[in-house]
Amino acid sequence: MIKSVFKYIFTFICTIYIINTKIQPAENIQSPIIAEGYSSFSNKPLYVAQRPHDTDLSFGIVRLTEENYPIWLNACEKQYDECIRIWEEHDNRLRDENKEDEFYEINKNTNKFLKFICISRPCGNSIESGLMAFKQSLKIYNAYKSEIWIAYALSGNIDPTQAVHEGVFHHIEMMMTVLTSPDASFTGHMGITRTVFHEEQSFQSKLVKHKNLAIPLHAFSASVMKTIYPEKKCMRTDPTFDMYDVFIKSLPSKAYIPHEKVSEYFRENVIPQPNRAEEKWYWYTKHFYLGKSYPRSIMFDLAELANMFPTDCIVKTI
Repeated sequence: MIKSVFKYIFTFICTIYIINTKIQPAENIQSPIIAEGYSSFSNKPLYVAQRPHDTDLSFGIVRLTEENYPIWLNACEKQYDECIRIWEEHDNRLRDENKEDEFYEINKNTNKFLKFICISRPCGNSIESGLMAFKQSLKIYNAYKSEIWIAYALSGNIDPTQAVHEGVFHHIEMMMTVLTSPDASFTGHMGITRTVFHEEQSFQSKLVKHKNLAIPLHAFSASVMKTIYPEKKCMRTDPTFDMYDVFIKSLPSKAYIPHEKVSEYFRENVIPQPNRAEEKWYWYTKHFYLGKSYPRSIMFDLAELANMFPTDCIVKTI
């Protein structure tokens, strides 16, 4: 009986301690920061950041685990269903509004929005290209349990230290995967895309759309990777043509290796040819988009890219 009483008292004390020492909400965190916390879905680190001028925008990156894998798979796959739903709703509404005009015109903003979510006949700026590469990274994790991180930008007044769940999908403005391994001297950024969840909220003027978001997300991810792995030297990605142009315009020439020289650099400096068949490199060699030589393949100096995000006030929240 006495043992049972002590057991209950001990459990009660532990519960109170955990409640009092939990991570503080985002509004209590000093910015700009890169803070290290722990996702409630996993014991893997969750890094978050908020720049000084961002009042309604924050960044996060969390390592993929068995626990949070279903969440991110759902975040990816659900967007296909949402694209179809939104397209059908707009198509039906526009047809009803223009019954007498077979060749009606769509206003510029609506047309741009519908082009982005069109997955049946995707154009260059469609969500489809990013989602395909993102999902491929998830497949690599599921098959080989490779080291893969999910990086994302959150729009709105939301606590960035909380684990992502379906209830906050509409706050995820942009997301991508970051792939690497302890033996690799490089990382891979794949599947960067704006989400249909946030695009719909922005189209309806419920959440702010932040322009020029891709480079900050890449830079934030590079900064965290450089913090975790100081020895890593470069980042490789295979962007769309439009994103490739953004990189070239945004970064100094010394910061990247253009696509014409990427394959040669990889053969000589990154992965020796005899080692490519080893399972520890599957995250790269088995990835349909990352492990190929595409016309837009490009590599960046990881430190140069990381320097584009404020990292001078890194703190730990735990």
